[in-house]
Amino acid sequence: MSEVNADQLGAAHLQHLIAYEIRDQAERQCGSIREYATLSGQKYDRLAGVLRGDQIMRLEDIAIAQRHLGISTGWREDDFDR
Repeated sequence: MSEVNADQLGAAHLQHLIAYEIRDQAERQCGSIREYATLSGQKYDRLAGVLRGDQIMRLEDIAIAQRHLGISTGWREDDFDR
């Protein structure tokens, strides 16, 4: 496997893990993905595509989920040198 393919596979896996958490918390806290999309000001079709892995997750998607659902990536500001 080339480094590029390995990087793409790693990115897809990371998106899958975060999407799973977003989906789980959205269903628990909002009752459905559609309701979470409405409450967080996102377009349902795009959000559903991101959560299925059909569209690339943006950092903005993660920030929205952190703000509205309280999800954690496990990263802290202290983990990064400034």
